[in-house]
Amino acid sequence: TILFNMLRSGSEVQEAVLRWISKILRLNSERRKMHFDPVKVSSLGFFVNMGAVMLTNAMPFIVSKKDRVKSVNPRFLLGSEGDRINYALCTRFHATPSEMEGLGKELLEKEAEAERKKATKTAAAFVA
Repeated sequence: TILFNMLRSGSEVQEAVLRWISKILRLNSERRKMHFDPVKVSSLGFFVNMGAVMLTNAMPFIVSKKDRVKSVNPRFLLGSEGDRINYALCTRFHATPSEMEGLGKELLEKEAEAERKKATKTAAAFVA
């Protein structure tokens, strides 16, 4: 699909596509209410089509025999960019806002530690 090719065409285009998807979700947050104004949100057909596109794009992860979970950026899901998804408005089971924030910081620390280890290994291999 066009969206799949855009996601694979480079980090700048990928970031723009992900921002666009998060903007769609943010602008349609009214839809989660029991009674919403249909003029202010996208149609049901749009979301059915978007779900089909997203499922099609997820197929390489679903049917792959390789472990591709490592290639998923968990920071995107937590909204650490600030302009993506606001999880404070979402329903969560067993997680307070402070716990969500702590989880985000923990993931960032683990990622930074992994980067430090990788840099140390690279430097050691370069010296040797």
